[in-house]
Order: sequence, then structure tokens, then C-alpha cells
Amino acid sequence: MTRVFTPDEYYKRLNKIKEDHSWIVNKSKFTIFVGAGFSQNFGMPGWNSYAYKKLDLVSKDLDLNFNYSTIEELKQLDKKHLLTLIDSYITQRSNIERIKYEKEIFKIKYEQIQDFRQKHATFYEKFKKINASFVTTNYDNVLEEYFGFIKKDNLELNEDYVLNPREVFHIHGDIASLLDESFLISTWLDYYDLYFEKKHIDPSKNNHINKINQFLDNLFEKNEILIIGYSLSEIEILKFIFNNIRDKDDSSNITILVLKREKTDKKVLHQLYQELGLNIICLDIDEKGYSVLFDFLEELSKEFSIDEVNYNFNIL
Repeated sequence: MTRVFTPDEYYKRLNKIKEDHSWIVNKSKFTIFVGAGFSQNFGMPGWNSYAYKKLDLVSKDLDLNFNYSTIEELKQLDKKHLLTLIDSYITQRSNIERIKYEKEIFKIKYEQIQDFRQKHATFYEKFKKINASFVTTNYDNVLEEYFGFIKKDNLELNEDYVLNPREVFHIHGDIASLLDESFLISTWLDYYDLYFEKKHIDPSKNNHINKINQFLDNLFEKNEILIIGYSLSEIEILKFIFNNIRDKDDSSNITILVLKREKTDKKVLHQLYQELGLNIICLDIDEKGYSVLFDFLEELSKEFSIDEVNYNFNIL
């Protein structure tokens, strides 16, 4: 059974779950899944602009001499296919070159952070205390750099691996740890290895991939999940949702935040998301634009902030 939540109803839902004694132990029971739509608010590129920017940098740097028509044809490709092609040119020179381009595209300047904290001081102070852990497919370190959240090592997984409040898990790697070349997930082959058929993988080289799958399966099964900044085209994330809701008879534990026009019929949207087994929260963007996302997260953080005393006690 799925639902359309108002923001207030969702805050009440979380606090009802929090009353469960199991929430008190030192691990997060509420996880926010963060996609590119979140980081775009901080100047990071979306999926398309990331692929196009990388194409531009690589073609100029490697002197590939693509003509205008070729560039336009390449932009019509599926973005993972495009990134697969781009990486094939890079690896012909050196795998280490991959680091340079990602750091150029996703770099965060100190001035950007300070400017944001001044303009959004109230939101910043509240959101950095939210009682949630984070999982992201983003390469950027917005959550760590802007809010001081802690990056969780994604290469040392074991069966006891859990996320604490304010910890960030990067499924696809991030620009702060690109020296581990085997763990930057961007091409179709990378996605295939991580999310789909894995019989051909050498376990000794890619054991962390299987462990990440286990971690995600466990997360979607046990945690309350809020999805922000993703479209329904993110099939690799939907795979884990489908796997974990297919056999459930009770209400869904997975909610997606949908930014929509005020006049859009929520009933129609819910019909779609209901088929996918997702609860939804609809935020109207006509009046305030995409800043409604900050308003929602600020209120969520206020209603659901971490208890500093208990948290510090638990982690000792």
C-alpha cells in the first residue's frame, strides 16, 4: 500500500518510527538517498551536463578533432554509453587521466561554501543536525564539504557495516577517493558489474561490488528511505526498490520527493508511483521554484534533528 504524504504527515511518520526502541541504538534507521537533482542546487552538474562537459574536456585535451556533426550525434547517445566511449579514449593514454577530468568537473571552491552558508544560514544550521544517514550516487562531496557530514569508507564493507546519522555512503565513488581506479562507477560496464549480472566478475578483484549490493539490499529492506534528486530513469536504483518491495504486503518504506507544477494532478502522479511501490511527497515549484526543496529539508531537519546528548553517548 502506497500513500501521498503531505510534508507534515511525513514528519509525523518519521517520529512515530523513532519511538521504536531499535532507533535508539547507534545506527541510522532513516536514510536519505541523494541524487544529482540535489547537488545541482550547489552548482554541481546534472547527468547530461556532466557527460557533455567531460566530452568537451577530453576531446580538446586529447585533440580528438570531432566535428560539429559528430559532437551532436554523440550527445544523442545514452549518457552511460557516451561516458563509456569517452573513457575508452582516456584509458588509451592512462587510467590516471580519469582523475583529472572528474576533479575539474566536480570541484568545490571554498568561496562557494561560504557564500551558501551566508545566504542560507538558517537552513545550513538545521540541516547539518538532521537525524539521517545519506546514500548517494553523486561523485561530488557537497554533503561533506557544505555540511560537515562524514564520508563512510565504501571499500571496507562487512556484514556488520551500518550507517550512523550524518554519515555519507558513495555508491559510485567520489572525487575525494579517485585514486582507487576500480571504484569510479560511470560507464555502462561499471554499472553492469555493480547492479546487474556479475557471474563473470573475478571475486578477488571486485568483492566490494558484491558487498555493496548486499549493503543496499539490507538498507532498502530495513530502513525508512527518502529519495531526493532522482528521476524514474535511474533504473539501477529502481532495481533495488523493486527487489525489496515485490514480496511486501504491508505499506512501503520508500518515499520519493516529487517537485511538480502546482496544477499537476497528484492523483495521476500517484497512479504511476503506486505501480512502482513508492510513496510520494509532492512539492509545488510554481511560487518559489526549486528553493522549495530547501524549505522542505529545513522543516524536516527542525522536526527531526538529532539528539546531541544521546548521540554523543551512543558513539562512545
